[in-house]
Amino acid sequence: MLLRRQYISICLSLVISLFTLKSALVMTYYITFTETFIGNYCVNKDRPELNCDGKCELSKLLERNSSEQDQQKDVMIMTSVEIVFYLCKSDNHFNLSKDLRENQSAFGFTPQLYVFDYQKELIKPPEFLI
Repeated sequence: MLLRRQYISICLSLVISLFTLKSALVMTYYITFTETFIGNYCVNKDRPELNCDGKCELSKLLERNSSEQDQQKDVMIMTSVEIVFYLCKSDNHFNLSKDLRENQSAFGFTPQLYVFDYQKELIKPPEFLI
């Protein structure tokens, strides 16, 4: 089971890194195999006076990759999540006074059940983190 999880995590990491490095891989392919790139992708083979050497098609491929990445960024912005944290620094409760807690009888009965001992603090709105 552990090997299967490791295999899946390695495969997902590889796929994510390939999508991230797509433009760099295209540039590397052009630099290392320029003649093959020109033969496979160049659209101006019949006009050698332009001397583009496949750079026009390379720029189109890189532009297409960057526009796909921009579209993916737009999708990521649309799926943002807001997290709300409610911070409570102190308990605002009606506390039993110290005298009543110390002087309780064995059965827990006291003539006066509680003393109004309210802690006055400002109640603040929740803090939003984006």
